[in-house]
Amino acid sequence: MKSYEFTAAPFRPIEVLLDKHAHPGLIVGVIVFLLQIGMFVLTGSLHPSAVEEINENPMGITGAALMIASLPAYLLVCSIASLRLRRRIHATIARLTEESVAHHELRRRGLRLWPLGIIFGLLNASLNLPTYYLSFPKESPVFILGVVLIVSQYFMWVVVGLVLFLIIQESVVLHHMGKRVRFSLYKLEELNDFGETALNSFLIVAGALALTTLQSLDLEFRWVNYRNGLIIGVPAALILVPLPVWNLHRRIRKAKEELLEKIDEKIEESSTALSGDSLHEMNALLVRREQIQKLRNWPMNITIASKFMIYAFIVPAAWAGAALMEMLLDFALGT
Repeated sequence: MKSYEFTAAPFRPIEVLLDKHAHPGLIVGVIVFLLQIGMFVLTGSLHPSAVEEINENPMGITGAALMIASLPAYLLVCSIASLRLRRRIHATIARLTEESVAHHELRRRGLRLWPLGIIFGLLNASLNLPTYYLSFPKESPVFILGVVLIVSQYFMWVVVGLVLFLIIQESVVLHHMGKRVRFSLYKLEELNDFGETALNSFLIVAGALALTTLQSLDLEFRWVNYRNGLIIGVPAALILVPLPVWNLHRRIRKAKEELLEKIDEKIEESSTALSGDSLHEMNALLVRREQIQKLRNWPMNITIASKFMIYAFIVPAAWAGAALMEMLLDFALGT
């Protein structure tokens, strides 16, 4: 029987699903999306007709509903998919360090704090809910719309809080273990999973911010719709991307500098004769120095680094596409 002591309690059933199905993330994501969107459809809130009372465009409500249904589904798909990466990287850490007790204690200590993710989500939901919808009579369609929006947004923010907690917890553990794992400058590919984790965090944040453009389905850009996502997403990306790899980056640079110093000392001690063994020794040292200088400074290969560049354009491209569509339609309609 497998032990799931290194998974936050709400995600343990998903760990079981992970062992039994090839694509558990897709299964959970589709179910969550259908349940969320189904609630909007069954209550008539997906494209409500009676929104004049609150001066809202029905397409704006539709866009918000699609975003609210899509975002938690997307985050769960990404988080569940990253569980396999978590297993792989911790197996690598166990192989590259003798401090298994410290490694396990770090993971346990962080996971015990998982309720903080839910508290964070609940607080954000409470600060950003359209509670004024509930001031209308209970028989009003606007009241029903308000209830659906509030329930669905509470769920969305709880998922955001839990997923953000898992990303932070994993990044902090890798940050600390980056000080302890053994590595060889000639086998840096063993550390690529650290870079993959940073890339995974960046993709989750970038994809979530891109999904917020669904709120502009009515072709009206409202800063308030993107403010909370940017306030949370941008700092998260700036902190969580370098956090898992920073200590390893510093150690790799230091190891390279120390090795280059030793090579330089050997070069200074070597004979400058242009023939015989002295020439071969000098050439070998110069070649070795050049090879060390070309070694990468980060625990990631060129493929991982190039993906960062691609993912960096996800959010700007999504927002630019939404703005361009609004401009084209305004021009076509003469408005």
